[in-house]
Formats: sequence, C-alpha cells, structure tokens
Amino acid sequence: MVISGLNLKLTPWGGASEFLAFIRDQLIAFIDATYPTIPGDRAYFGHSLGGGFGLHALFSDAGVFSKYVISSPGISYDGDPYGIREAQEFIASGRPLSARLVMSVGEEEEFDRDVGRAQLVSSFYRLAALLRGCANRAFEFSCRVIPGGTHIDVWPIAFSHGVQAIYGPANHAPTAVP
Repeated sequence: MVISGLNLKLTPWGGASEFLAFIRDQLIAFIDATYPTIPGDRAYFGHSLGGGFGLHALFSDAGVFSKYVISSPGISYDGDPYGIREAQEFIASGRPLSARLVMSVGEEEEFDRDVGRAQLVSSFYRLAALLRGCANRAFEFSCRVIPGGTHIDVWPIAFSHGVQAIYGPANHAPTAVP
C-alpha cells in the first residue's frame, strides 16, 4: 500500500507474528540457556492488546506457551471483530488445540470512556462462547467476568486469579516436608 509516497507494509496484529517468532526462536532459547526452566511449561499473561497478542499466539502457534492468562483481550474495535475472526478460522481449520486458558474481563469495561470502542465485554462473551465449544481434555478453558472491574483496575485481579488457576495447589503434587 502506498500513501503519500510512503510504502507501508501492513501486517495483521501490527507485527504480532514477527514478535511471536522472536519470542519462540530467540528469547525462549536465551531464557532456557540462562535460567533453570521446565521445558514445555511456559505461561503467558497479557492484558488489553497484550491479551489480544496472547490469543493470537494461541491460535497461530499454540506450542510456544502451554498456559495462558488473558485479561480484557483487545480483539475487537469499532465493530471489527478481528480477534474473533482469527478464533473462528482456527476452530474451522480443525487443528488441535492443547493449552490451558484462563480469560477474564471487567464488568464495567464496555462503559469505560477510554476503551468503549473496543467492545471488551461483548467481544469477550462472543469469544468465550466459541471457545467453550472446543474445550476438551487437551484444551482447558475457564472464564470469568470480574464484578465492578474497569480496564485500569482489573488486570491485577485477573493476574492473581489466573496464576492461582494455572499454578495453584490443585495443579501441583504436594511437596514432602523433611
């Protein structure tokens, strides 16, 4: 696309695929070489557009992370449900999905003046309905609407609840006390 003499390369999600490739091909290798890690046990937390990026990662290269905590995902704007379309395309492809996803949104986000055009709550409900239909043993999905939550204050609650859901006591064998 050329605009006013500029050659612009527009990519879906603003370069998210390239960023995900960097994480997959370079950053994870660096972290694994530098720190003790558990291979295959990678979690992602994202809020707002970071939540949208996490869903993009889940639907485009699900093997990068095995657990996702997504808060108020930015997947729709001004009536364009770009993230919901990506989910629909993934589901229609019939590719298997193996991950654990905990997704949340604040009850009041649709009415937040600064993010209202993003339709965070209504798009959350639409996406949750799609994902409930593909949950199975390999794909665990849970979601919740946080009462009274706004876009600014909901992420710490979502993070805390999400980490407890994916790494809480029910998800680990008890440790023997010497």
